[in-house]
Amino acid sequence: MTSQVFVLGLALAVGRINSRLLYPLLPLMLFLGFFNPRFPVWVDIFGNNFLSWPLRWYLGVMESPIPYTLPEDFLYSRLIFSFMGAALLALACRKSKT
Repeated sequence: MTSQVFVLGLALAVGRINSRLLYPLLPLMLFLGFFNPRFPVWVDIFGNNFLSWPLRWYLGVMESPIPYTLPEDFLYSRLIFSFMGAALLALACRKSKT
């Protein structure tokens, strides 16, 4: 949900500036979501590096939930992305002066 709020706010803010800027934003978000560019956990918008299949195989847990604790940097980055997305959403939804 954090990535959805951030991408929605970013797309609305960028679309308010110039709608043609949305065309490069869409493939960039798709690339970051589908492929894993190996960003650090605190920068990764979609959380691709938080829990991977090799870790599941290493732990031997394939179907049931994995018991884990959230690292603080991951939790703080999710909060920052949520607040940035909400701020961009509020910025994009304000009334124009014209």
